[in-house]
Amino acid sequence: MKMNSFLATGVGLGAFLLLGASSCKMKTVELTIFHTNDLHSALSPPRSNPFQLGGLARLSTLLQRLRAESPNSLTIDAGDWSEGKWHFSLDMGQNMLKFLAAMKYDVSVLGNHDFFSGPDRVADTILSANVPFPVLAANLDLDDFPNAEKIRKALPPTFMTEVNGIKVGVIGLTTNSILFDSFLKPVRIMNPLWTAEKLALLMRPKVDVLILLSHNDFPVNVALASAVPGVDLVISGHTHKKTPSPKMAWSIGRDVPVVEAGKWGEFVGEAKLEVNRITNRTSVKSYRLIPVTRDLPEDPVIAKAVSEQDALLSAKFGDDIHRVVTRSEINIRHDDQKESTLANLAAKAYREATGADVAMEESGLVGVDVPRGPVTLKDLHDVAPHLYNPDTGKEWTLQVWNARGKDLNRIYQVFYTVNGFMPLGWTVGWLSAANLEFIWDPTLFGRFEGPVADPADDVEATAIPAVQFITIGGQPLDREGIYSVAVTQGLFNGLRSASNKLKLKLDFSNVVDTGIESWRSVVDYAARGDRLTKENLRIGRGARTQTADLAVFDYGIEWNGETLLIEVENLGLTTSLDASLSCFSGLRDNPVVFETSEQQWTEIGSIPISRLKPGATTTVGIPWKESVLIKGRWPVRCTVTVEEELFLENNTGALVFPVPGERRL
Repeated sequence: MKMNSFLATGVGLGAFLLLGASSCKMKTVELTIFHTNDLHSALSPPRSNPFQLGGLARLSTLLQRLRAESPNSLTIDAGDWSEGKWHFSLDMGQNMLKFLAAMKYDVSVLGNHDFFSGPDRVADTILSANVPFPVLAANLDLDDFPNAEKIRKALPPTFMTEVNGIKVGVIGLTTNSILFDSFLKPVRIMNPLWTAEKLALLMRPKVDVLILLSHNDFPVNVALASAVPGVDLVISGHTHKKTPSPKMAWSIGRDVPVVEAGKWGEFVGEAKLEVNRITNRTSVKSYRLIPVTRDLPEDPVIAKAVSEQDALLSAKFGDDIHRVVTRSEINIRHDDQKESTLANLAAKAYREATGADVAMEESGLVGVDVPRGPVTLKDLHDVAPHLYNPDTGKEWTLQVWNARGKDLNRIYQVFYTVNGFMPLGWTVGWLSAANLEFIWDPTLFGRFEGPVADPADDVEATAIPAVQFITIGGQPLDREGIYSVAVTQGLFNGLRSASNKLKLKLDFSNVVDTGIESWRSVVDYAARGDRLTKENLRIGRGARTQTADLAVFDYGIEWNGETLLIEVENLGLTTSLDASLSCFSGLRDNPVVFETSEQQWTEIGSIPISRLKPGATTTVGIPWKESVLIKGRWPVRCTVTVEEELFLENNTGALVFPVPGERRL
């Protein structure tokens, strides 16, 4: 709804004085921003979500209701709208742009998963979709790209509009990351800060509200909020973070809110801004995250379109995407920031499919959690969903890199020693491997003095190596030997880019494309017997600390209605000290604060843990009676605490229990 401001209507001074009370109210105008991020072609509710959230048809209904309550609004998506689920393979993401248009989005931004297909194809996708809203990407250097005009047409840097007389400007920033920028070559991705500062200086005098729409790591977006003058709101994507309350960043005498709405269309963020026409200041009147819950009715138009996409996908791949392939004993989970059972599953599948000595997968490149119980073809596909190539009719295939032993050593030394190289918040363990094990010293994590300066140098010459010892197939790594290493095209590109930027001089001259699609290897692996088990996919079997390392994982927590049963294991190489285990329950039926720092925990109980020898496991019980609990979905967190332990990333396991009578998720 577009309106002129009160003072611009030409009303005389006398009328203004008679309407004094109204004029005070009109000094401020409310603008509501609805936002999502990281939809990743999640057309239907993810089956692994413990609160059964999401689904585009429900999301559409929620947005319609919210806009009816707040018509002076904009609906914004913060990127990664396309690649990440199987439906991307139908038309390279045109379908998702059309869904966003049908749901009346006003603007989006380019995320890293949106540009994995390269500059020409992402531009073709956007232009062919022909949607009525822009997809932004300001921080692109097009000097070396011959089709620069096509990119400029498909990906404008900024967006300006007017809502209720309020002029709004949006600057779009795509992902600037050493791990991903090679996918957009020869287009170069520039530092988002430099770009944002330049554009904010140009746009601020022309608008009442200035928004940064940034698909970068959340800490980077917080830094942008502080560093870029004149910004009123930062809408973040990429990290899949939920902000039940805005993260406030101090910038030149005021707080700037930074917000993010999780992933996969499970939440809508609602920021109500108050624009003061007299002071020309914008503030946050209120903010909330709204879950896309299972009780929302589906928008029939969107629901029909989703069903049509399912049918097209089944027809294209010659199989029912919802066919049950196998069963899983556990919830197989994804974690961008550390080793995960999902990445372990992928690595094991890649190695079996190729017969390679080693297989590796990066935790951030695997897809959707696999739910406990029946597992469908689509569930398994979306473990490794990337990236459809219309020229070959295939998604990412497995590459077998015949790597020098010293190159593998270098990868592990750099990735597990250069703490600052990894994206902010990422920890040791993010690189899952099959048939490769290493011992590392957490006291040395992050101690690195600089890049390798000379071809004769090794990482050891400039770093204090955290990784002390590597074995392959139980045998010490031969630095002069050659090992076959199975990786996806995506991880291969990332390793090559990291080698160039960090001057690692890895030798990629001997690489074979197997033609085996990574997702098919996962389906084949899972379908052969009881592979999806706790014992087969356990975390911590490939990376062991020189010190003691007590750990609790979600798959090690069970509940029989009377007692919580928790596995505690020592993954380190020395005997642990005496420890204690405590379990807590979170807020019932509250998905907004689930897995955030705003969760409120109530202790269920605690129990001492005796010393554990290296590799030992103990199972302990803490009473928690179903009979005294209110029906609903209860988060549970169990944490082992021990003095002097150095690696704490695996000390806590958490999951959600339905109480009572519902199926455990």
